[in-house]
Amino acid sequence: MNICIPVHSRTGNTRSVAERLKQTLEGSGHSVRIIDVRSPGGSGQAPGEMSFDGVTTLGGFDGIIFGSPVHAFSLAPDMEAFMGLLPSLEGKTIACFVTQAFPFPWMGGFRAIRQMTRLCRARGTNVSGTDVVNWGRKCRERLVTRTVERIASLFG
Repeated sequence: MNICIPVHSRTGNTRSVAERLKQTLEGSGHSVRIIDVRSPGGSGQAPGEMSFDGVTTLGGFDGIIFGSPVHAFSLAPDMEAFMGLLPSLEGKTIACFVTQAFPFPWMGGFRAIRQMTRLCRARGTNVSGTDVVNWGRKCRERLVTRTVERIASLFG
C-alpha cells in the first residue's frame, strides 16, 4: 500500500511518532512518505491566506495518516487549514493521531480528534482509527508504541 503521513510538528514530538509509524509500515512492506505541514508564513495566518506544498499530491496514495499536536485544547490551526484545503479523500484508508502535553486525552486530545474526523467526513470518507499520545505522562513511550501499533494495524 502507498501511504502518506501529513504531519504538523513544532517541537518534533508529533513528527517522531510519524517517523516511528513510517518505520513500522515500511517494515510491513508499505511505501510511506511523510509530508511536513507548515504554512509559509507560520501559524496564525487566516486560513484563506495559507497554502501548503503537497496538498494536490495526496491523490496517489491509498492510505493517509494525519498527525498533529493539540494547540489550545483543539486541533493545531495549520493542520486544520491543511485538511480544509484537501480534495476528496473518498476510497482511501484514513487514520489520525494527535500528541498533547497534558496528561489526559480529555484535555484537548479527544476534541482535536473529533475535529480531524469531521474534516475527513467533509472530504467524503470515514476515519478507520484514531489515537492520542499524552506527551506529559511517564508512560509516554508505551503510549507511542500503542499508537504506532494501533494505526499500523489498520493498513494490514
